[in-house]
Amino acid sequence: MGKRHSHKSSRSGIEERRHHRRGQKYPKKKVVILCEGEKTETYYLTQLKRSFNDLIVNIDIRKGRTSSPEGLYKTGEVLLSQKDHGIDALFFVFDEDGRCEKQYEHYLAKIYALKAQEEATGPLIAPITSVPCFEVWILAHFCYTRRAFTALAGGSPCQQVVAEIIKQPGFTHYEKAWRDIYQKTADRLPQACDNARRALREHRCDGQANHRANSSTLMFSLVSFLQTANNQTPSEPGRQGWDAAKTALQAELA
Repeated sequence: MGKRHSHKSSRSGIEERRHHRRGQKYPKKKVVILCEGEKTETYYLTQLKRSFNDLIVNIDIRKGRTSSPEGLYKTGEVLLSQKDHGIDALFFVFDEDGRCEKQYEHYLAKIYALKAQEEATGPLIAPITSVPCFEVWILAHFCYTRRAFTALAGGSPCQQVVAEIIKQPGFTHYEKAWRDIYQKTADRLPQACDNARRALREHRCDGQANHRANSSTLMFSLVSFLQTANNQTPSEPGRQGWDAAKTALQAELA
């Protein structure tokens, strides 16, 4: 007599086949993105998340305890101290923004120490910085630049970046915290990634390190990671899934 299969076994097989059809064999990976910015970065990343047709990873976007690298670091530290936190990747999104160099370097070093401590058996950890500010990423949607933005009589370094953004068609009234900033720039996202990647590569050739070159942003590496992890990169159909996203990110940040 042939072996009988239980209802439970049959149901498990159905569930497994469903996961195969969705391209999911395993539970969703958990990505936590900690944003320093009160609004702009959070709005942008939330809209990017909503743009994915089918989330293969669980993306959790949060604000830090305070709007500073210190606040982000302490928030990340608390999250990782929780038993069974389930985090597979943790990103710290913040700006140089004319801060005291010692403060900026201090918390960059602490994040990298946390990364070294956790990554052998814990989550992928990466600081995603913009110099001088997040708006460098918005500007990359329109043009390639390595211009150093510094404080002038007319305003702060970030205000200088915004002055360049408002020259672009349809952006004359741009200001921080535009709620629909992602929708207004989404069609230029490939161009933004190319421009930001090229600028950082050329800064490196000139001997300038990640997180310090003015102007530069690592937002392209975070966006590319989320796209690849969610199989949202049609131009590279062979580079799909979590492992490919992780490998590409580590290469970008090396």
